[in-house]
Amino acid sequence: MARIPRDDAERPTGRPRLLDPAALARRLRGLHAFLFLDYDGTLVPIAPRPAQATFDDDGRALLRALAGMFPVAIISGRARAIVRSLVGVPSLYYVGNHGIEISGPRVRRDVAVPARWQRDLGTFLGAIEADAPYGLVIERKGVTASVHYRLVSIEDRSRWLPTLRRRLAAWAAGGRLCLVRGKAVYELRPPLDWNKGAAVRWLLSRPGMADRTPVYLGDDTTDEDAFRVVRENGIGILVGPPRRSAARYRLSGPAEVRRLLARWQTTRNMSADKNRSPGHRLR
Repeated sequence: MARIPRDDAERPTGRPRLLDPAALARRLRGLHAFLFLDYDGTLVPIAPRPAQATFDDDGRALLRALAGMFPVAIISGRARAIVRSLVGVPSLYYVGNHGIEISGPRVRRDVAVPARWQRDLGTFLGAIEADAPYGLVIERKGVTASVHYRLVSIEDRSRWLPTLRRRLAAWAAGGRLCLVRGKAVYELRPPLDWNKGAAVRWLLSRPGMADRTPVYLGDDTTDEDAFRVVRENGIGILVGPPRRSAARYRLSGPAEVRRLLARWQTTRNMSADKNRSPGHRLR
């Protein structure tokens, strides 16, 4: 990864610095970048149900334009096929199931999972569903699953969540799953030493990518592995309310992400125009 100059390179992990999109775009201008974007909570607002978090044509046009300037990857907890269909821009890299599924221009990797994992995952989800309260949403994503309790009432949460936590903790302690807690969700993953950060590192190791500066935007605890990977030689940007994070900067929400990406595209185009000779003809 290419090292970039910055005035706060040695800041310890803490609360990322809030910047407006224009100021952040100025910091990113001119980078030989590889852009990584989480989907839910970053590109689009978190929705009550996963199926409601849809993308729009203006966003697609913006991502297509950015992908013409540098590599762009969508890196999500959703299944790769689902996030690819939601975003709908063929020229991007798509990383699904927290890094386990990777594909894009001239690359494809599906990380192997333990042979018994699918059977174990079915057992775990069956036990959770057996006494699930109203409003629980289980998102089955092939090799991982998400247990969403955003729609569960406060009363039911107080009764049911302690039992769920004990079950999940016991399964994780036994080495049968990797458990990560997100925003009103528990992520159930296979017991692997692999995550979004590992996927970012793998993509940056591909031919022609070693000198790219990674820029990673994400909103949840599942993005912290990636923030740690890019912290030394790249830029991590937390999206959402303030909290402790390995990210260096922060934007307040997906609307600010959209403004940043649009401003970044504009400043790149302006820089390109200035560097063209008077006789240069656009094709």
